[in-house]
Amino acid sequence: MDPVLSSEVLAKLRQPRPYPAVSLVMPTHRREPDNTQDPVRLRNLLAEAEKTLTGDPDVPRERRLDILDQLSRAAAEVDLAHAEDGLVIFAAQGEHQVWSLPRTVPERVVLADTFLTRNLVAARAAEQPYWAVAVAADRVSLWSGNAERTVEAARDGFPLTRSLEDPDVERKERIGDVPSTFRDEATRQFLREAHEKLRVLLAAEPRPLYVLGSSEALGLVEELGSLGPDTVTVQKGGLADAPAAAVHAAVEPSRAARAAAAVTALTADLDAARGRREFAGGI
Repeated sequence: MDPVLSSEVLAKLRQPRPYPAVSLVMPTHRREPDNTQDPVRLRNLLAEAEKTLTGDPDVPRERRLDILDQLSRAAAEVDLAHAEDGLVIFAAQGEHQVWSLPRTVPERVVLADTFLTRNLVAARAAEQPYWAVAVAADRVSLWSGNAERTVEAARDGFPLTRSLEDPDVERKERIGDVPSTFRDEATRQFLREAHEKLRVLLAAEPRPLYVLGSSEALGLVEELGSLGPDTVTVQKGGLADAPAAAVHAAVEPSRAARAAAAVTALTADLDAARGRREFAGGI
């Protein structure tokens, strides 16, 4: 459920399918008592989709049965107990996807040659996604996040891993038994490779980037060159193989500060425009 909505994933979703590509869209609710209606609404929407498929003479029987099976599988993956504000289900011959969205959507059943992706695009724009990369001497992991959650993004060569000669070397570094791994040329080359992969990713899908790691890891990353003006470093190690909640918690203070600063800057711009009598509001 909920793969990362990258440009690549979005492009694949927009590709034409053998008719029909079925899109089910419905609002969901996070809390009681409103969320008690969600299972009933989903069942009704699935019944409507089945009725529409069955009554469409342009849908061959074999394809109809396949798509109905895909819809049934998708429905089994829906977790309404942890719903957000919207649900999107895609089903076509041989495939299905389920997306939970942090914004409400209109209820619809659509049969077409492509999936209805505009709700995903709007949600992606509204949630202001970011990239986070957690750096260690033997692992660099990539994460996709927003204000509500963070998930690991296994793509574009990430996570990048290597074996350390001494598996206990980082513990020894902390107590001073060995020189820092981050002064080692093999580590520099390892992080250089990760740095280049990040540059390619950011060029293809620009987002704010948060780099998490120990002070030595961050120092080496900075030596390798700038990753852009929207990059923020967070001095917190041990997250390269951490659970998503820990990465999200580490990024959130910096993300919230950035969001607050953006609101302050926008408010200042509006005040300045009013002062110059360049602001117009209303109908």
